[in-house]
Amino acid sequence: MAIQPGTGYTFTSSSLGTNLNIQQPWSEWDSSSSTAPLQFQVKAYRSGASIRVQIAKGAVNYSQSTMPAVWLNPHTNVRQCRLLKTSVRPGISMVDGGTSGTPWMENGGYYVLPGAGFYYVTISKPDFDGGNTDGDITNSVLMEQNRPFISIFGSENAIYDTIFSETGPSLYVNMTNIQRMEGYDADSTELDADWGACHTTWFNPVKYGYACKVIATIEVSATLDVSVSQHVVGSIEMSVPLQFYGSSLRDVAGETEEEDPYNINEESGFIYVANHAMRTNMNALPVAISSGFYLDMISPADWTQTDFYLWDDCTGQACKHPFEVKRSGMAESTVWSICTGTVNNIVPNPAFDTFTMEDGFVWLRVQYDSGSGSFPATGAYGIIAEHGPAVPADTDDYGYIAIAQITADEVTQLVTGSLWADRLKLGTDTATYYFARV
Repeated sequence: MAIQPGTGYTFTSSSLGTNLNIQQPWSEWDSSSSTAPLQFQVKAYRSGASIRVQIAKGAVNYSQSTMPAVWLNPHTNVRQCRLLKTSVRPGISMVDGGTSGTPWMENGGYYVLPGAGFYYVTISKPDFDGGNTDGDITNSVLMEQNRPFISIFGSENAIYDTIFSETGPSLYVNMTNIQRMEGYDADSTELDADWGACHTTWFNPVKYGYACKVIATIEVSATLDVSVSQHVVGSIEMSVPLQFYGSSLRDVAGETEEEDPYNINEESGFIYVANHAMRTNMNALPVAISSGFYLDMISPADWTQTDFYLWDDCTGQACKHPFEVKRSGMAESTVWSICTGTVNNIVPNPAFDTFTMEDGFVWLRVQYDSGSGSFPATGAYGIIAEHGPAVPADTDDYGYIAIAQITADEVTQLVTGSLWADRLKLGTDTATYYFARV
């Protein structure tokens, strides 16, 4: 007896084997069935004289940086949310389904297309902080949400170029000034240290990042025949990297905080960001709904915070060589400090952290220990740095060497390296001290 597979199916045999023939026609997926749609699945169908579109809710993994306010701490959060509604749909009406808990957007409702044409269903995520108003930029309520958003629009609609803006990472640079920044001395800022030498510039934004994906396209003929081409289903990845684009060195003396490239950029409304017009256009999108279109799956309390610092304190301008006498404040400051050096491999004990002087000398005093015959003497005050109007004369107990002279607030450096000292005492003559650079 021949085996029959059932109604609508037959077996055929040949020398190559047995085939199973499916005689039933292929049927499209039926949204009325109890099977849940895939995330972001799009269905379009004709109802009377109108074309209705349904979109399934879906989860989005995305990122959000501090752009353009990257000046102090460029940072990106990785986030996740579920999209419940479409935010941008110019010329397309919506009918709310009124059923909570449905897998379809708009509470199980639908969108009504205006007629024949080619339509896009897209998801977008620009990477700029819509809650940040630096540069006196007013952001739309939609952009303030800092969430991905869904759009439905015709291919001839004016928002086409905005939605399909250039995609790619956010970029920022560092335009380091090799000169110290003015106005960051301890006296002017009342800080504990002079920051002028370490704060030479802020990070500067140069391009906004953007991610866009086509979820589906819908084609409606003149006779209202409709077809859907699905491009994306399932959860969608919309992360936009925040990338450091490199450093460039500048040599600008006397630069102030106001003249820092970041602050100039901010003062202009960030017009020096290469694609600043993209942000303007995003803020001008015709929005059907600005809030309540998403459900956070990772809450703001879980996002990485940005209030941390990765650098150590730094003070004053950098030392060029041992025993350099340098300003501890701004260019016109008379507060000085001395860079570390050694005498006979011993670091002098500084008698002061900083000192004030308009005219005079800075010197090292090296002591001879008559009890032990040691030179330099051991102990806390065997070698110390001092300053005053004139360098003292050598004695049997102390030898002196001038390391710098300050005249009318200008420094003439007399010693530019660490030293080796020797003491020579002959008879009753005052001891002679010899210093050589090492």
